[in-house]
Amino acid sequence: MRSLNLPISDESCDDFNLIILSGDSNGRKKEFDIPIVINEKVEHFVRYFQTTIRNHFSNWLARSEKYIPFMREVLKEKGLPEDLVYLAMIESGFNPYAYSRAKAMGVWQFISPTGKRYGLKSN
Repeated sequence: MRSLNLPISDESCDDFNLIILSGDSNGRKKEFDIPIVINEKVEHFVRYFQTTIRNHFSNWLARSEKYIPFMREVLKEKGLPEDLVYLAMIESGFNPYAYSRAKAMGVWQFISPTGKRYGLKSN
């Protein structure tokens, strides 16, 4: 079995760091729309995004500025948790042309049968 521990060097963490999401710089409790859990598996993937795919993740963050405000507005309008926008970041890196081996497509990476079940258009 492969170890989930990845080394983190100071230079690989210049743009983003592992931070436990317990509050902001003023000591206020941050509120999230969905429960935030920090465990070994989450820490593993945070390190993975900081090291192995750091350049990709930086691109996703840059691209997110274009999509997150609009997506949050739509999610809020529909009564859904606004933090679901981060699911799209992990699924597609906010690439509207993303296409997986499972034939999932778009920012949310829906496969055709799931999209049809929920009345989504593939356009």
